[in-house]
Amino acid sequence: MESLDNYAVADQLEAIPTDIAGIAIYGPYYDDFQFWRRVIRQPAAFWNKKLTFIEVSYSEWVPRIPGLGYTEAARIISRDLQNAVPLNLDRLIYRPSDKSGFVMSGVGSLKLPPDYDGYRLCSITTSRTCSKGVPVLIAPEVAAYHKLSNGDCLASITGVWQQMTTEWTKQFAITENLPRGYLVVRHPDELKKEKGIAQFYYDPFSVMEYEQDGILKWDYVFCNVPVDQPGQQKGIQDFFNDYRHLDGLNGKYLLNPDVGEPLFETAYNSPADLRTDYARAQLALMKERMNKTAIAGLNIDQVTAKIAVGYQDAFSLRVFAQKCGINAGQLSDDAPVKMAAQIVNLAIEANLLLELLQRFTIEQP
Repeated sequence: MESLDNYAVADQLEAIPTDIAGIAIYGPYYDDFQFWRRVIRQPAAFWNKKLTFIEVSYSEWVPRIPGLGYTEAARIISRDLQNAVPLNLDRLIYRPSDKSGFVMSGVGSLKLPPDYDGYRLCSITTSRTCSKGVPVLIAPEVAAYHKLSNGDCLASITGVWQQMTTEWTKQFAITENLPRGYLVVRHPDELKKEKGIAQFYYDPFSVMEYEQDGILKWDYVFCNVPVDQPGQQKGIQDFFNDYRHLDGLNGKYLLNPDVGEPLFETAYNSPADLRTDYARAQLALMKERMNKTAIAGLNIDQVTAKIAVGYQDAFSLRVFAQKCGINAGQLSDDAPVKMAAQIVNLAIEANLLLELLQRFTIEQP
């Protein structure tokens, strides 16, 4: 659900206008980790600052949610992924719990078309995956002058770190307080390209809806694509088409990772498609079904007991409820287990069980 909500705003790139004259230069930065940890700790200190990155790879694909993999929440969620063992080595299919860790640690890439003025959102990275990279808005004259293409090696790139007016959804704990910005590069002199092909992966993703044993289910699907591998487009298409028929399923993809040139058939080909009144109504129904599926697969008493152990007084339980989007004024002070039962019941009634489960997992790992 979080993936769907944030996909709906992925192409809303409007930055807050700024006068960049006389701005101090920050950096240079030599790796993604160094940059993101500083920006996440002090986002206000970086807005409208000129930044330089050295020895980076250029990708036409951008992280699904830039910086997500470097948040404290993602660190907690994904700490066990080093021990994740695929169920199927040929296709790298993982257990649902491991898959959730990958999703919430930021795995997933999108490719967006240029806007009306020719500016294109891309990314730069020093990592093995562009899912951990830094978003860059490239002016058309910069891309044309340097003949930029996916997998180029850049000796340096300089731009202004600007804030976007549209934020990531605050509905889910994983993206709460994550700053949304990009490096704006407007002049060819701000970029220096060098020879060679970069070595990194990009990670096209989608959400697949399918029915199994009479129950409607959803699966986050992604693949790792080496940027230097030939036949990338066909390889992506083959993977997603094969996956939706795995084990006799007949899955339907909801999101397309390549917005400008859709790679396969999906219910929604662009973020704009998800912002229509009809699509929002469909998402509301989907969320209701997801909550019912979650309820059917959970031992509610066990969840209630765990919340009561994690938050052992009325004040902390009220704070937890408020963070989940539940009105704490609806709670009556009582023993922790009884207040926890109230919270779970209110979450179910308000279709907020998914948010509650994610926040509880992060706050009480």
